[in-house]
Amino acid sequence: AESQDLLKSLTAGLGVALLTTMVGLVGNIVLGLQLTRLDRVADDLVARAQTLGLAVSSDRRHDFPDAARAPLAGSAARTA
Repeated sequence: AESQDLLKSLTAGLGVALLTTMVGLVGNIVLGLQLTRLDRVADDLVARAQTLGLAVSSDRRHDFPDAARAPLAGSAARTA
């Protein structure tokens, strides 16, 4: 009788451990997928920002060809 009670408590504990492990694995998979999705969106955002920055930079060079040689606003105050 005592060994049966011990076996029942051991089985219950193993069931809880298995359930906890399964929940952790499923949660890990879901979070991993979301992290992958977030990483792809962030990469796309950076690529778009770089493309937009290059386009703006290119437009400014055409509009103001001497702007590349001119000092930045406020740079004289910083060096003084």
